[in-house]
Amino acid sequence: MQSSYCRALMLFTFLFAKGVYAQPPIFTSPSYSVQVQETTAKTVVGVAPSPRPPDGFLTVRCINRFNSSVGMTYTIGQISGFFPFVLNSTTGNFSVTQDLVYATQPRSYNFSVWCYDNLSPNLSSNASVTISVVEVDKYAPVFTPTYIFLTVDETTPVGTILASTRRDVGAFKVYNATDMDVGPQGVLYYILYYSD
Repeated sequence: MQSSYCRALMLFTFLFAKGVYAQPPIFTSPSYSVQVQETTAKTVVGVAPSPRPPDGFLTVRCINRFNSSVGMTYTIGQISGFFPFVLNSTTGNFSVTQDLVYATQPRSYNFSVWCYDNLSPNLSSNASVTISVVEVDKYAPVFTPTYIFLTVDETTPVGTILASTRRDVGAFKVYNATDMDVGPQGVLYYILYYSD
């Protein structure tokens, strides 16, 4: 009787353990998203260089829900074209392999990552990743001309446009403002400061 009980208990333990370890690993998040600053060139006058993001700026993690000591192997899913990142297959840490240039390279990278548990047979899981590159403000706007002198008659009607960046509004003076940055950092806003 006791022998039958022991055999049944051993069978149950074996089946339970097999069922536990047959569960695929899971990522700690179904998706990962991070923003990184572009790497600015040291040749830009007056702008401090922006170094590459540190190793591990993004870490993906996968676990076995029933045994946290089970090791994992990480890989990147299928990608095409320029891809300046590498994934550490053991730690799940991402690193940048080359400079990130907002103006000439992709501004967002969307791909999948896979993890495989180190069991036999091994099981896998996947998650989505988005890495967005943020522009650094590298250039100050430039006015042409840099100084505007206006003479206004006292009879000038209220609402008369005195100076403008547009040539089609009939302003007395036309000037130009440019910014070599692209994207949001290149958008210009105008503010009038009054001084005696």
